[in-house]
Amino acid sequence: MHDWRLAGFFVMTCFVAFGVSASGTGGGSANGATSESLTGTGWALVRDSTAVSTSGPDAESTIRFDLDRLDADGLQGPPDGLRALHYEYCIPDRPEAIREVTAIDPTLQIQRGSPGRVGCGAGELLCLGITHQSGYRTVLERLAALPFVAEIHEAFFE
Repeated sequence: MHDWRLAGFFVMTCFVAFGVSASGTGGGSANGATSESLTGTGWALVRDSTAVSTSGPDAESTIRFDLDRLDADGLQGPPDGLRALHYEYCIPDRPEAIREVTAIDPTLQIQRGSPGRVGCGAGELLCLGITHQSGYRTVLERLAALPFVAEIHEAFFE
């Protein structure tokens, strides 16, 4: 018989189940999804019957606009008025953070001293990007996976 222990839980906007097998053989979730060993213990994290990584916030919760309204070229709107979507987020004002986002997003523009609509605080830099680029979804997902990017919002210029 397996020795099951409750490893912990947390509340998100959706139902989350977290199961741990002390034997290290993995499993325990409703769908049997497991991840790599966590200090010798198999574990699974399930949300809506889908395995989810616990390494940081997921892209869905970090990206605060609907990617499905964009076409394959990163454009939105009616056929005779397609336009790109601009987005903004904050990063720490540290060289390594700047290097990471610059390596991911070729459209990146960094605005020092401006809080933007996202409200970057002291010690943070406003970053602006645009979806009209090759692989824009992958770019946004990679940015959203960075531990220091809390939210990515649509940018509006007025």
